[in-house]
Amino acid sequence: MTATDPVADYLARLDDALRDVPFGTAREIRAGIAEELGSLHPAAARARIAELGDPASIAAEAADGSVSTLPATAAPTGYGRGPGYVAVTALLIGLGGFLLPVLGWIAGIVALWTGRVWTTFERWIATLAPVVASVLVVGIWWAVQSAASAQPTPPGDGFHAPESSPSPVVPGSIGAWWTVWLGTSVGGVVIGIWLAVIGMRRVRR
Repeated sequence: MTATDPVADYLARLDDALRDVPFGTAREIRAGIAEELGSLHPAAARARIAELGDPASIAAEAADGSVSTLPATAAPTGYGRGPGYVAVTALLIGLGGFLLPVLGWIAGIVALWTGRVWTTFERWIATLAPVVASVLVVGIWWAVQSAASAQPTPPGDGFHAPESSPSPVVPGSIGAWWTVWLGTSVGGVVIGIWLAVIGMRRVRR
């Protein structure tokens, strides 16, 4: 008869206990405990399991927001989990486009993906939103330019050449880039605020 793997058994019970805990918190707790137990010798793993205690107790503390009383491997602390990390990441994504175009935003995205506060779905939203915003802004800019150029030119009076109607936006590629930068920068501020609100709620639970 094959002996039951204590680590696999404990993680299975932990998964069952964490069903009613918010997904992000449950994922962090499970990942931390699984990482630690997986790195230990079987005898050391069994001793650590005894120290961690009943998975139901861990789940109850997580549900109550008692993060400080959770096992060290389960509590969302360290790099990529604290309020400082959340604030810096949100500022880089929100204001990076104003302070340091492109590079500031890239630094924010790197920090976003190397941390452990936001879910993968939320990271993809924050990463792809500026791209989608750029496409929409360029589309709107092109539509406005096309509509302006399609307006009929007023006829001349016989003495002066017909005057073309001024474009309501900055003409040429400079206008397009300026419009994209402005639109994505404003969008970055919205995304940064959204990430800050979600992140601060999680690290303070």
